[in-house]
Amino acid sequence: MRIMNTLPLLASLALTLACAFTGARAQDLDRAPGENDLAFAKRVVAFADNADPHTTAVSWNGLQTLFVDYQTAEDYPERPLVALQRLADNRYRAIQVTIGEQEGDTPDIALGLANADHDPAKELIVILSWAQMHYDVEGTLYEVRIFDGSKPGQKALTQLAQRSTSASRRSRRSRLN
Repeated sequence: MRIMNTLPLLASLALTLACAFTGARAQDLDRAPGENDLAFAKRVVAFADNADPHTTAVSWNGLQTLFVDYQTAEDYPERPLVALQRLADNRYRAIQVTIGEQEGDTPDIALGLANADHDPAKELIVILSWAQMHYDVEGTLYEVRIFDGSKPGQKALTQLAQRSTSASRRSRRSRLN
């Protein structure tokens, strides 16, 4: 009787493990020999020709990582950030990092790596900036997002903390005086 009760549980566990490994493997991406960073990013991320893409290649916690940000083609475009991380078998996996949403403008993105939580691994620091131009105030709005290092099989990074936004703004009146 005990064997019959555990059989559905074992079958469910086996199916879950099979799906998990199949899903992780399906995200592995090949890079053509001699393919430059931008051509590789365009092929695997599939952004439009007018997407204003940027690539940044770094070594992050021992893994070669190509960060790609680009502008979406919408009425209110956003700027997704994706990490293409090279695996031990020289294949790559795509990891969603964050989306720089509209804040009166499409953001610029700056990246940094630092140990933000005192563990051995470095975290990814994403600084988003938006130009702000209003009737009586203009300047730049900033936001900092900190992400934990990637884990095997992970499809999106985990945000550790969100720092409050701050602005560097000048009043038009103060510029005129």
